[in-house]
Amino acid sequence: MNLVIQHGRLVRDPELSYLQNDNNTPICKFSIAVPDRAGKEKKVYFHDIVMYGKLGEVISQYFRKGSEIIISGKLIQDRWQGKDGSNQQKRYIKATEFNFCGSQGQTQNTQHSPNNPPNNPPMNSSSPGKNQQPDFNNPNEPNDPFADFNADDFLGDNEVPF
Repeated sequence: MNLVIQHGRLVRDPELSYLQNDNNTPICKFSIAVPDRAGKEKKVYFHDIVMYGKLGEVISQYFRKGSEIIISGKLIQDRWQGKDGSNQQKRYIKATEFNFCGSQGQTQNTQHSPNNPPNNPPMNSSSPGKNQQPDFNNPNEPNDPFADFNADDFLGDNEVPF
């Protein structure tokens, strides 16, 4: 089974483009930073994400650098031969679902997929917008935005976390 679920923050604004095919399929590319609290060392992993179709358009409309998101999809590995003849490869996540998420009621915690697109994404002033970024200098904002993240909240009693 090839299933990836990641919870992180966008490290740059999403880039929306359209494939040059019959349908001009939307393609949204963005990257997220995911903290790893395992062990004593604090690590952050960066993942490139690609999302196609209407959901890609929604990502580009409602998410910006610093927005918190949960995505699920599958790990893809592309391989090719470079101009110099060397073997090249790139790994990325092809996302098929996402969740709005955030602290202090910033967004609704709703899962979206091609069969469940958002009808009315959050439009209140505290939802992620084009110019909204977390204020890390505000003493009311937690220093670690993922401090209250617990993987057990997303797993049932009988589910294996890998």
